[in-house]
Amino acid sequence: MSSRTFNTCGFTFKNCCYCLTSKVISNKLGTMNTELDALEQKIEQMVAQCGRLGVENRALRDQIEGLEQQQAALLARAEQARTRLESLINKLPVG
Repeated sequence: MSSRTFNTCGFTFKNCCYCLTSKVISNKLGTMNTELDALEQKIEQMVAQCGRLGVENRALRDQIEGLEQQQAALLARAEQARTRLESLINKLPVG
């Protein structure tokens, strides 16, 4: 049985399947590498975005804490003013 040689890859018929498979795999690996590079870049962007959001989140939590303290101080002042007004009203002569 004679082996036939193909001009495209220089392999015999027995080895040509390997040659074609090798080319297909090589093409697919190239595509996969491109896709993996794109995925890696997207993941890096997401990690950076998470870092930025973490910083922003911390700043917003600090702002909320400050506003809550300010609100508590204002409520205390309002309560003091109410108490003083009630005291003054009670001192007015009934008449």
